[in-house]
Amino acid sequence: MAAIGDKDGAAGGRSKSDDDLLAEAAGRLGAAGGGLNLDFGGATGGRLGGRWAARRMSNNVLEIDLELALPTAAIVGRAVEVFEQLGKVVDSCQDDGAMVVRGMFDSGWLDLCPAIVTVRVSTTGGEGTSRVTIRGVAKEGLIKQRAGEKAARKVAELLVA
Repeated sequence: MAAIGDKDGAAGGRSKSDDDLLAEAAGRLGAAGGGLNLDFGGATGGRLGGRWAARRMSNNVLEIDLELALPTAAIVGRAVEVFEQLGKVVDSCQDDGAMVVRGMFDSGWLDLCPAIVTVRVSTTGGEGTSRVTIRGVAKEGLIKQRAGEKAARKVAELLVA
């Protein structure tokens, strides 16, 4: 599996890379806007334009490392609950003894920017203690929304609560 800091890799149990998922989300937004045009092909053009633009935008990324006094299974279960509350679970897998769960939800100003958050949970040496890495990624345009950072912080707050 690609390292959690690898922006393009999608291996192991991960279905698609963060960049691919964010480009598809931008394409869906473009299709919705293009479909309002009432022109034939407006939605298709909007989808293609949204995907094209997203692939050329930089990523806003934040990683947060935590150590929680909970077993791995409890944290993974809580992460799934958080993603279902905020948006949806994209995929989950096991990688080198760590459980990895990815979710997608809207973040940024007025929740207008799709973000991908990856929660990686592994057991530490202590009994019942787990190491958690939370990585938020979102596309960053001309107006800096810091959606990836906000998404990672939101998931961290809800996991700890």
